[in-house]
Amino acid sequence: MSTISKLFFSSPISLLCDHFEKVVECSGKVKELFNALTNEEYEKIAKLKVEISELENAADKIKNKIRNEFIKKRLFSIDKNTFFEILSIQDGIADKCEDLGVLLNLRRLKILPEMKENLELMVDKNVECVEITKKILKYFDELTLTSFGGKDVEIIKELVEDVAFKEHEADEFQSEVLKVLFKAENELKYTEFFLWVQTLKTLADLSNYSEKLANRIRMILE
Repeated sequence: MSTISKLFFSSPISLLCDHFEKVVECSGKVKELFNALTNEEYEKIAKLKVEISELENAADKIKNKIRNEFIKKRLFSIDKNTFFEILSIQDGIADKCEDLGVLLNLRRLKILPEMKENLELMVDKNVECVEITKKILKYFDELTLTSFGGKDVEIIKELVEDVAFKEHEADEFQSEVLKVLFKAENELKYTEFFLWVQTLKTLADLSNYSEKLANRIRMILE
């Protein structure tokens, strides 16, 4: 079913799921982005930047259709402001993925050997947070058919806790990477050091936004 058709025939949450599908694709490309950085495949990084930008643009088109057309046509099963708050958070994740593509194309960064393992784990945990949040949205969509009752509520709560735990793990790995960077601060050019800090901060936002989104959905159920 096309997105336009869904504007008239699907639940509002299913549209959030459609939008988040593109967000998850963006985060998958982020993992490829850092794999390419590990292997110093800078031409591939440039290619992935374009691919992420195209996916983010596709997500924006879905977002804009929802905002411009759906709001006029349907009754909501949840508060409209809450709905658009969730959509905005999802949009933020896609934006951060695009930002990472831009940042890693500003300069040919090299991963310090001492930070390689923890950086890989940090990437994995941030992407996992996005993927788990996709599951939360799927169960949340199903709940709209059962008046927010049943076992799916408990499943969502467990998944929200899982996102929170993985976000914490991502923070721990980020801390270890930063320790290596600050230890090597005098050996790095200022622009290189600054770019790494900005890159790590932006990467961490994937799990931060995912946790915020997961908690917002949980609040609706309480």
